[in-house]
Amino acid sequence: MIQDDQELIRARRPKVSKNSSGYNVFDLVDGLERGVFDVLKLFIGSEGTLGIISEV
Repeated sequence: MIQDDQELIRARRPKVSKNSSGYNVFDLVDGLERGVFDVLKLFIGSEGTLGIISEV
């Protein structure tokens, strides 16, 4: 979904100096431009609400 909606996510990015609410999808979209999909940042930013790691 993030890959499909990159432009919408960029357009909805708030124009503030600090944004600490919700999931960190803005950094995920920025990473996609560099060819990186950093799921770890999203998981850490969710404060555990996205799931539990059961195997590494």
